[in-house]
Amino acid sequence: MGNEEIFYIIIGILFILANILTIIFSSLTILIFIFNWHLPYRSIPNLISINSNVTFLLLSITFSFQFSYLFHKNVNETNNVSTISCRTSGYIGLVSCIAKVFSYVIQAISRYMSTVLSQHRQLITFRKHIIMIIISWLFSIILSSLMLISPIAFQYEVESRLCVLTSKVFHTSLTIIIIGYILPVNIIILLYYLIIRYITRANRSRLNTATIQNNKRNLKVIRNILKLLAVGIIGGAPYFLSTIINRISQTPWPLYSISVLSIVFSALVESATIFFTNDDIKKILSTKICCY
Repeated sequence: MGNEEIFYIIIGILFILANILTIIFSSLTILIFIFNWHLPYRSIPNLISINSNVTFLLLSITFSFQFSYLFHKNVNETNNVSTISCRTSGYIGLVSCIAKVFSYVIQAISRYMSTVLSQHRQLITFRKHIIMIIISWLFSIILSSLMLISPIAFQYEVESRLCVLTSKVFHTSLTIIIIGYILPVNIIILLYYLIIRYITRANRSRLNTATIQNNKRNLKVIRNILKLLAVGIIGGAPYFLSTIINRISQTPWPLYSISVLSIVFSALVESATIFFTNDDIKKILSTKICCY
């Protein structure tokens, strides 16, 4: 067994573990909130958490159908992988990736409205947030659908042994990176900068103790969200790097597998973090355990 096959076996095992764990954490989070969707757990932050976990779950389930490809060399030739099924898998994976990024945009907008625009209570409603979630999914579907114009954008990538939006096609991969990655990340950073600046200035003013404590809690939540955002940014970095290198020269073949694995691991870290740090999930589980 050569070094190349050992590499694919290691990547394959890590890939499968990451997807299975993501499915477990995201499914548990979604089910816990669905079966306990009443006050005090019926809240906008939990609604956003459900949406984020749906993106993680969809991404992992889509990749799960490709587990068998990872351990077979030249699977595209030997197993006659259908072009339609391969393009469909890559398409759904891309939709979930874009929706994942935009779930953080929704979270940033929600935080901005609840702090900077807190006087406008009509903005902070379930209806407004549901509309934002629907728009984010529609945008993800439309943007991913535009990539179908290119017949080679979604393909079985021999180097990663997966059906994905390949970074080999520069114009499609760069379009996704700019519109579905760089642009939303910059929007998120700008919104949190404005929120932090607003809270910092408010704390310098003579405010009552309750308002100051509330601002401190907001800053703590924002720090946790920014950590998750950093994980997402790092997760997409190898794919971005692969696209740029492809334009200049030839991307090293291991980077293709690492690019996909990085995205999957970022989803795992994000889903696990939401599950273990959400106070409402802790309360629900502790209540259930105590009852039993």
